[in-house]
Amino acid sequence: MAATDFNGSQVFSGILGNQGNLSDANEPASYNLTAEGAGVTARVDNGFVRPNSPDVSTCGESSNVSLAQSLKFTVSISFSVAGRVLVLPYILPFKQTFQYRFPADGIWVVDNLSAPGGPGGGWAFSYSPCP
Repeated sequence: MAATDFNGSQVFSGILGNQGNLSDANEPASYNLTAEGAGVTARVDNGFVRPNSPDVSTCGESSNVSLAQSLKFTVSISFSVAGRVLVLPYILPFKQTFQYRFPADGIWVVDNLSAPGGPGGGWAFSYSPCP
């Protein structure tokens, strides 16, 4: 569960995970950040799409810890103008550091979201058990 609080006024609280937790492929991407439930206000592309980095394998090994950094994170914001819904990307120019702990005996295929052309913001995964 993630929660964000600005100056004592809760802005968002909710579960950001996906079904089964074996892959980030179906991770939710649209969030309603309004109290009124008036529709989608932000979209993030943080799910697994395709592998673009080396797999992380702990087959026959103990757990592994990996670090990743991102210099940006893209959020698409929707709003209405003259009856039309417009969606504009906004790049949050904040350096982010991520730490991932991989338990023993698994293989994680990695989509590095911070790779060139990506939306930024760490890694997304697809898990497989060791053969």
